[in-house]
Parts: sequence; structure tokens; C-alpha cells
Amino acid sequence: FVGTPVVVMAGVKSITEMLQSEFEPNGVLTAGASSKKRLKESGDARMLGPESMIAEGNKQRHNQLRRLVGKALTPSAIAKSLPRLQNAAQEQVQGLLRQQTLDMNTAIPLEDYCTGFTLDVAWRQILGLDLTPDEIPTFRNANLDWVTGQTSFQAVTGLGVEYTNGYKARILLEDRVRKRIRHLEANGPDGTSTLSAMVFAEDDFEDNKEEEDEMQYNGPTLPTTAAAPKKKKLTENEVVDNAMLLILAGSETAATTMTNALLCMALDPAIWKKLVEEQRQLELSYGADLSKEVLDKSKYLEAVVMETMRIRPAPTGLPRRAVATRIVDGKQIPKGWFYDWSILLTHLLDPVTYQEDGSHMDLCKGFQPERWENPETTPVEYMPLGAGPRFCLGATLAMTEMKVFLATFARQIDDYVLADASGVDNLRWRPLSIIPKEENGVLVRVVSRNQQSTS
Repeated sequence: FVGTPVVVMAGVKSITEMLQSEFEPNGVLTAGASSKKRLKESGDARMLGPESMIAEGNKQRHNQLRRLVGKALTPSAIAKSLPRLQNAAQEQVQGLLRQQTLDMNTAIPLEDYCTGFTLDVAWRQILGLDLTPDEIPTFRNANLDWVTGQTSFQAVTGLGVEYTNGYKARILLEDRVRKRIRHLEANGPDGTSTLSAMVFAEDDFEDNKEEEDEMQYNGPTLPTTAAAPKKKKLTENEVVDNAMLLILAGSETAATTMTNALLCMALDPAIWKKLVEEQRQLELSYGADLSKEVLDKSKYLEAVVMETMRIRPAPTGLPRRAVATRIVDGKQIPKGWFYDWSILLTHLLDPVTYQEDGSHMDLCKGFQPERWENPETTPVEYMPLGAGPRFCLGATLAMTEMKVFLATFARQIDDYVLADASGVDNLRWRPLSIIPKEENGVLVRVVSRNQQSTS
């Protein structure tokens, strides 16, 4: 990893123990998280922002950031956003159907609509923006440039990152976020967006000089008396950088996982039909609204999402650097080495699902949502969202997004088939993406519920 020796790790227990040691004196440190000076000079920080949780290397400040940002991501807060999520999903599915209706022979790229949904969630739900039809394409293109720029050579090395399209897109997006923050500060909370909740979130903390020194707090001078709890709020830069982080985590990974789920179900139509039947029955019993109660009862839908994240996870998480020499599984890992904790290898070696021929990780043979319905067949080596103090803070929002979109898709589309009849044989995977994705965006042809009923 950038010229430093790397050890590859697998297994939930070993990886979790390593990740839990972050912030400990002899533990590990996330690559990219260290001093403010180094962060401001690095390419990854200029793309992600030095005030984001992922860049914070101090335990107290990191915990405080998670508490403050987390106030915007509680289950109750996300439940309130369900109508907006469902509306966004319906718009994308209806757009897909309109395109197919114009030419029944047209191959539809599913990834475009999955990404369109998560980007709509980004500007509507996360940022609370009110974009005009003309502004939406500009926002989407800027977001895509910024997301894809995260894996560029310049972002990794910091060499010339300010000249890349990804960095320029970051500046454009950041400007929109700052304008929205000032609007909220002038007019008060909007009551719906994640950004609004972050701007007005407050955290109680006991003023403590020793902790203040340890945190190396760079904000306003804190009083030295420990009389009463104080309220800590996120600075504007912290709000901006962490809102951008949520967009990155939510738009790219959720869209790819939904696209991969639909790909896997196209390869096994029986799974798709089972999901459609579950959603049709729930719609008959509870109506068209996707409430928290309905999503909680969507057991097969959840199994589809869980299985997709098992068979096509992000291959690895951000590397961790050993602060001191450590013994892991009887092996000595020297100080300064990096840990590459492999999510993919962990899932591959799961003893419950493991097959010697590797078929348990094959999209055709291994994709079996039913395994999540029985404790005896449920995987035990499973960690698609990480572990430890940096466990994905937006996990509930991401899961909710994916469930809402796939449920909406199943309720409005009776059937869809891959445009390439050869199936998995001709699939090509993009070399640079956070989660592996099919090169052409999974091209399909669809049949709507109305078309099926009138044919």
C-alpha cells in the first residue's frame, strides 16, 4: 500500500479485534486519519474533507462527531423520511418504464436508475435541496465525477488533485451545501433533511482540561471551569465534510448493491417472482405506502439485500496502519505495516456457506436469499458494513434506501430479462469501483404490472 508492506486479514473475529483497537496507544490507525496538517495537504482529504469522521484520528473528537452526525440518522429520523424515499423510487421506476414504452426493443441500463434514485435521495433527503429540473442533471453529473474521482491516481497520491474533474466537482457540490447551511441558519430547521438535523444537532459534554488537551481541539477557546454541561455543535466545515461523506457512502455503494441484486434476480427468475409475490401480498394487506412496519415485514426483501451484500461486498475497507508491533492469530505484524482487512475473503471462507468449488460466491449458483431464513444456514462470517468504532454510521439509511427501491421495483414491474441472453457468461466488471459493478450497467428489458395485466 503506497510502498508500505501489507498483510491481508480475513475472519470476523480477527478483523473486529484489530478494528476495535483503533485509538488505543498500541492499536491501529485508519489510513488517511492523522494530524490536521497532514490531512490538509493530502489528496484524499481534499476530496473527502479533513473535517469528516473518516479523517479524524482522535478518539474523543471522532466519538463526538459520530454522536452529532448520528442524531440525523436515528431509526425514527429515517422512518420520517420514508414517504420522500418512496416518491423518489417511484419517479425512477416510472421513468424507466416510460423509456421502455417508447421502444420495447431498447435495452435499459438498471444502474442508471438505481444511481438516479440514490442521487435523488442525496439532494432531496440528505441535503434538503430544492433543485429545478435544469439543475438536477448538473448535480448528478458533479456527484458522479466526484465519486469516481475518489479512486483516481491524483486522489490517492495527492499529486495534482486540484486539477481533476473530481476535485472541481467537489467544489461545486460543497458550494451548494454551504448555501443550504446558511439558509437553514437564517430560517431554522426544515424538519426533514439530514443536513438540517446535523446543523442543529447538539451534544452535551463535561468540560475537562485534560480531555481538551488530548483532543487538541482547533475551534474556539473553551472555558476552563467545569461548572455545567456545555452544548457542542458541528462547525460549518464539519457539517459540509460529513454531509459529503454520507453522500459518497450512500449513493455509490447503495446504487451498486441494488443493481447487483437486480442482476442476480434476473439470473434466477424464481427469486424475483418470490420477491414480487411477497410485496404484492403486503400491498394487499397494508396498502401502497412503504411504512416502517411494512419494511419490517418484508423478510424476503431483506434476505435479498443481505445475500447481495454477501456475494458482492466491497472487497475491502480502508487499510489500517499498525501503530505498534502486534500478534494476530499467532503471527507477528511489525509496526508500520498496513492491515488490508478483506471483506470478500471473509465471506468466501464462511464455514456455513463454503463450497470447495467456490460456487457459494457464484452469481448463478450461490445467490440464495433463502439461506437467511434459517439460523442453521445463516452465514456467520459476514461483515459488509465493517466493524469497530468506524462501523458504517449510515447503515440504517442505506438499508432503508435499498429496501424502498427494490420493493417499489417489485410492485410496479412484473418481469424483466437481461438484454444479453447469454446471461452471466458475457458480464464484464469495472476494475475501479468501491463495490464490483457490471461494466454496461446491467442492460435489461422490462414489463410493467399494467402491461402484464392488459396483455
